[in-house]
Amino acid sequence: MDTDGNSRNIQPDIGDGPSSLDGARDDSDVRNSTGSGSGTGGTGTGNRGAINDATGNDHDGVGEGTYDDGKIAITGDDLVIRDYSILLRPKRILLSAIQGVQIATMDAYKGKFRIWGSGDFAHWYNLDWQRPRKHKVLVINTGKRIRPCITPDNVDTVIELLKSHGINISYV
Repeated sequence: MDTDGNSRNIQPDIGDGPSSLDGARDDSDVRNSTGSGSGTGGTGTGNRGAINDATGNDHDGVGEGTYDDGKIAITGDDLVIRDYSILLRPKRILLSAIQGVQIATMDAYKGKFRIWGSGDFAHWYNLDWQRPRKHKVLVINTGKRIRPCITPDNVDTVIELLKSHGINISYV
């Protein structure tokens, strides 16, 4: 009851602030901003990145400078790597903080069977059960000792988006 004697239902303000001490936020805002809503995409195939526009066409996670395949998202000024940390929290990297990206072909000795984590304490792979089926890895250089390694579903689209933000791309 308030001071006038009226009964009111007061809901707590949950907000969308940081969900961990390192400043990583819940990435539901990233999924919702690409139109995937519940996380299942427009086609019901489990691809969280599919965007269904007004004409009914799916865009495979790409729309006006954004990308989202469920594990990797590029929206606005951020690169979001989901299922990254020890607690499988997302890692959010400002695109302006990326000094360069190296593209490498994966094999048994270069991360092809690395589902999650690190084998050399210099590269860190987010959780990706599909990685053994993929062929290319993008190594993100942020100037820090450990470099995040990502294997997006659509490597070419991610490369073009990174280039459009002025990020230097090199092939090794």
